[in-house]
Amino acid sequence: MSEPTIREALMGVIEKHLPSSRGPNGAGNSRSDMYSRFLVMADVHDSASFGVSHDVEGLEDLERFLSRAMAVVKELSPVGRTRLNSELGWYYPENDCPLADLVLAMDIGKRGVANLRKRELFRKKASKRRNWRAASVADEARRVWGLEEFNANPELYGGPIKNELQILTLPSETATVERNRLRKYEEFVENYAPTSDNHYRPGPFGRFLEDVFETLGIVTDEGGAVTAATALDALKKIRSQEKR
Repeated sequence: MSEPTIREALMGVIEKHLPSSRGPNGAGNSRSDMYSRFLVMADVHDSASFGVSHDVEGLEDLERFLSRAMAVVKELSPVGRTRLNSELGWYYPENDCPLADLVLAMDIGKRGVANLRKRELFRKKASKRRNWRAASVADEARRVWGLEEFNANPELYGGPIKNELQILTLPSETATVERNRLRKYEEFVENYAPTSDNHYRPGPFGRFLEDVFETLGIVTDEGGAVTAATALDALKKIRSQEKR
């Protein structure tokens, strides 16, 4: 399914479990539309949501491959380089030196990959034994659950929350009060949804999460359904490891 189709299906799931999410989000769309975007992005981010990557080995191999490819070109005989340059010219007739440009592109690519490998995200390898998609979506679904509880009933929690930019425009005493409310609001959103569930009889949040998994096509390695309990247990272990 295309992303718009997936988001539309997700909106149906969200509105089924959180009917109040049909309400406006302040930007002209429903909150269910906003939440569907959050969930799709969480699915796309996969293991990156937790600062680890599936691409550690791939990038290492790519850097090695580009280095070797450049070395091979340099090892070619003058005749070989000339003939290869002519052969490449069939594909790039407007270019007088396509081989030189190819080597330059490989060199730029090698340096780009090397720089990327130095970044924090691409230093930590994601375990292949963990369902990172399920964990990432479960984490975001918990936030959605908390967000909608607050957004549907703001008066129960002291009224709408001001963001940091709005707080900066307030007098110091008022800003302090609003900043404390913002901090408590963020804690509420993070902690409102359950952190565990029953494997066989999930609660309201668990049923919502399992419907989200089904809509996004998130399954086990064997192709079976992912339970909310399993995903939340995995999420708990990931968060515990992050604190070490």
